[in-house]
Amino acid sequence: MNLLVSYAFGKFDARKASVRWNYGSGFPFTPTAVFYGSVPFNGDINTNYANSNANLSTIFGNLNSNRLPDYARVDLSVTKTWRFDEHRSLELDLSVTNTLDRQNIFYFDRIRYERVNQLPLLPSARISYRF
Repeated sequence: MNLLVSYAFGKFDARKASVRWNYGSGFPFTPTAVFYGSVPFNGDINTNYANSNANLSTIFGNLNSNRLPDYARVDLSVTKTWRFDEHRSLELDLSVTNTLDRQNIFYFDRIRYERVNQLPLLPSARISYRF
């Protein structure tokens, strides 16, 4: 779900402020049941099981039986436009992504067994000249 509120003001609407709110329920995912080592067999009696590196294999749980946490984000931006004539203008935009610095999950790293999050609070600036 997205909600966008934008307000233009000033002479010729040269300034604009906007707030964007995103919300989404967590995506379903299949949990990991267990990891195990699988030693490759070369097909002969000389395979050295004591010194071989095992391949990491996974047994998964029930398909899509768990859900990731909900996702929510608020973005803010302010824009100022200077119009020089009918065709030329300069625009300055300052914005902040994920203003509340919410820890939204991107994915879960099964191997390292750790959560990987999306963008933190991220300020940005943009200058645009049109002609």
